[in-house]
Amino acid sequence: MINCFQLCYKFAFRFNLRRYSKADLIRVRANKATMLYVLGDMNADNLDKEDEENIMRGAMLHKLLPQINLRMMLLRPENRQVAADIGLPVYMCFSINEIKSNLMAGAYTRPLPSLRAPFLTQNTL
Repeated sequence: MINCFQLCYKFAFRFNLRRYSKADLIRVRANKATMLYVLGDMNADNLDKEDEENIMRGAMLHKLLPQINLRMMLLRPENRQVAADIGLPVYMCFSINEIKSNLMAGAYTRPLPSLRAPFLTQNTL
């Protein structure tokens, strides 16, 4: 049986580039990828600065390879407007806080006790 995480790692690649160039992106086959993700560091000291840097990375990727499917994880939902102001489509940006909220709301509206369990606490007397 194949582990789900092993399958994901088989098809997912991580690359760090200090300066983006179209030649480097093609070299790492970013133009052939099904989806590119720009993920933020949730442990960063300054979340706004982390979002700002990732928005600039996403903007550069979108400028160099406009045909790619790009998704950006923002740490603060307010920074979605910043991304939209510099020309990134809003549908490319998602906030980790929005995902957490939607997951919690969905867990209570759908009968999935396994999703509800982490949000419940039990007080014993």
